[in-house]
Amino acid sequence: MNRKGFTLAEVLITLSILGVVAAIAIPNIIQQYQKKLTITKLQKAYANIEIMANNLAVNTGCIGKNVYCTGLFNISDEDEFKDKFVELSGLKVIKKYNGHFIRTLNLNKTYADVFLNRLDISKDNIGFYFSKGNNLNRISNNYFIELRIFTDTSFTRKNLPKISGYYTSKETIIGRNVFSFVIYDNFRVEPSNKGFGGSTYTNSANCNPNITKNDWDTTGWGCTLRIIRDGWKMNY
Repeated sequence: MNRKGFTLAEVLITLSILGVVAAIAIPNIIQQYQKKLTITKLQKAYANIEIMANNLAVNTGCIGKNVYCTGLFNISDEDEFKDKFVELSGLKVIKKYNGHFIRTLNLNKTYADVFLNRLDISKDNIGFYFSKGNNLNRISNNYFIELRIFTDTSFTRKNLPKISGYYTSKETIIGRNVFSFVIYDNFRVEPSNKGFGGSTYTNSANCNPNITKNDWDTTGWGCTLRIIRDGWKMNY
C-alpha cells in the first residue's frame, strides 16, 4: 500500500533539524550583517576625518605644518576646544550628548566606566569624541588630535541609567563599535592603537579576540588598523 504524505514523527524530526540549522545560521548571518554595517559607518567616518583634517589645515592656514599650528592646543576649556574644532573642521553635528559614562568592554570581557563630557553625533549617526594631546610615540612633533568613533549611537537619554549623577551609555566594545584615529603631522590621518589613557600611533595591529591581557585600555584598539589592513573587513 502506497503511503501519501508524512507522518507526524517525520514532520517533527524535519522541523527539529530545520530549527537546529536556523539556530546555527541566523546568528552568523546577523553578525555578518552587523559587521558590514559597522564597516560602512567606519569607512564614512574615515572619509569624514580626512575631509575634516584638510578643512582644519586650510581654515587655519596651517597646510604642510604641525597640528599645533591650528591654535587649538592653546584652548584649555574642553567644550570650547570641541566647538572650535567642529567649526574649523566642518563636521556637521546634529546632536550632542553631554556628561556620559560609557560602559566600555574590551575583547577580554573586562569592563571600565569612562567619563565622556561630550559625544557629538554626525548626520550619518556616527559618534565623534575629540581630544588633543602630545607625546605621541613615533611622531616627530608630538602633537595630535584623536577622534574616537562610535558606530553605534542608538542610545537615548530616557533609557540610560546613571552613575554618580551622570548618564551611562549602552555597552561599547573596543574594536567592535568604538574605534580610534589620530590627526597629526601635516594633518595626516592614521588609526591609533590606544585610547582613553593617551593615544599611541603604531604600526602594530594589536587585535586578538582571544587576547588575555587585562589592560582594557590597550586591548582591541589595534582593531582599527587591522580592519584597514585586511581591506576594510572585520576578520575577527
